[in-house]
Amino acid sequence: MRYDCTTTAQSVITTSTGPTALTVTNGSQVKTYSMSQIKDDNLVNENGGEKTQDGTIIGPYPYIAVLLTDIIYPVGGVTSGESVKLTSADGSSTTLTYDQIVNGNFNIYNSTGSRLLPQRNRQFA
Repeated sequence: MRYDCTTTAQSVITTSTGPTALTVTNGSQVKTYSMSQIKDDNLVNENGGEKTQDGTIIGPYPYIAVLLTDIIYPVGGVTSGESVKLTSADGSSTTLTYDQIVNGNFNIYNSTGSRLLPQRNRQFA
């Protein structure tokens, strides 16, 4: 099964909370979000960078994000073996695995090149 999360180039639907910024589709199930709805979700504030093939760290940069599990839950969530295809307004896309979505298993680095653990897996004192 594949979910499609698509950013909307132009407002095609206006909800009571504003123009549609994101559409999530799972088969015939569709959920639209306005930017204010996305901002109202539990946002994650973090810093992170990426490592190029030659080992150079780009960033880290601050980012604010919403958990994908929160976005796709209304259309059925995601289970092992499933993936989510993310498509931007310009048509470019990437596909994320269950492990990336549920466990936050991404390669994100600090300024010294050490891999950061996903926020939800960190132990805070």
